[in-house]
Formats: sequence, C-alpha cells, structure tokens
Amino acid sequence: MTGFSGRWHGDVLIHTYDNQTDVEVLEFLRDVSNLSRIRLESVCLFMGACLQSPNYAIVTRSGLLFAPFLLYRPL
Repeated sequence: MTGFSGRWHGDVLIHTYDNQTDVEVLEFLRDVSNLSRIRLESVCLFMGACLQSPNYAIVTRSGLLFAPFLLYRPL
C-alpha cells in the first residue's frame, strides 16, 4: 500500500494498492464495503474509492485513523 496526500473537499489521503492477487482484491473490496458503512468522522471519514483495476485506491479525510480498519480481520 502506498499513501499520497491530495485535495478533494479539503485535505485527503489516497491509499493505493498495487500488484493485487485475486484474494487481495476481494479483501480490498470488503474493506471498501466496511469503510463505506462507517459514519464516525472522528475515526475515519471514507471519501470514496477507485475500483478500476489496476488503480485500486481508497480516499479518506486527512489526519484521521485509517490503518486499524484494514488490519482487522475477524476469524
């Protein structure tokens, strides 16, 4: 995962994903689905995602926690 900063309705973080296997793509899509349901701006404001291969990316508001949501994998 690579991170970039940008501007879209304010400062944002752009998290890009490169060289994904089929399993990693499914996990990425699950992460996008989970993030899209979170409405806690103080935790992680999901701004959008790019779902076109090979440009997978997640956009969140800058300065908020992000990684814990992607690292958590329920058993």
